Amino acid sequence: MSCDRYARMIIKTGQGLPTIPVSADHRNGDWIDTDIYEGEQYQDTDTGLVYTRWFTDIVLVGSSSNISTQHLLVSQTSTNAPTATQFEDNIGGGTWAYIGVGSYTLTNVGAFPSGKTSLIVNNGIKNGWIRAYRASDDVITVLTFNTSFVASDGVLDQTALIIKVIP
Repeated sequence: MSCDRYARMIIKTGQGLPTIPVSADHRNGDWIDTDIYEGEQYQDTDTGLVYTRWFTDIVLVGSSSNISTQHLLVSQTSTNAPTATQFEDNIGGGTWAYIGVGSYTLTNVGAFPSGKTSLIVNNGIKNGWIRAYRASDDVITVLTFNTSFVASDGVLDQTALIIKVIP
């Protein structure tokens, strides 16, 4: 038996971001051109980006070349603001601040839009816990705790923080 079959796949295209249809039946008249169903792919002709549907989410597919990234190694001691070594930054820096014990912010006006910003934190070898989240379009908040889950300074020690923003 031969497996040499060729098939042409067509990716749905349209202007603007893809949308989730209001119903599961594309034959009932409420479907629009940007709607994609689970398993379909869609290319936004305005940006060239390709998306797919995964359950109830629309996910960007393919190259990460259009994604803005800030890859940092962050450290903090005493009551000082964190310091960061930047390995990659096409987001545009930002300003670190010490807010209080175990609480810090990275501020960069408009750099962290809602629904388009993701964070990855890896504390490596330091004992303690870290929580990072997008507080607003302008602010990433980082909270640190010791191993007893008490807010604590000095937990950030060459901690990897990766911020990704999709267009």
